[in-house]
Amino acid sequence: FSLGIKIRRSYKKKKECMTFVAWSKTRAFSKLKLDVLKLLCEDLTISMPADQKRKAAYISLLEDLVKTCSCSSG
Repeated sequence: FSLGIKIRRSYKKKKECMTFVAWSKTRAFSKLKLDVLKLLCEDLTISMPADQKRKAAYISLLEDLVKTCSCSSG
């Protein structure tokens, strides 16, 4: 039972990673609203100052994260 949960979580993470890589390549992060970028960073446990009001800071952090992902090579 727990192995099935781990496999689903692993698949979900890989799928999310590939989505973020695709968004980064197409510059889709810039099309997202600030609130959505904040939620993405929170979900990925990327810490940001509470008073950050510019999309560029969030986009930069998300793109840096994508660069470290094994999915982004290739």
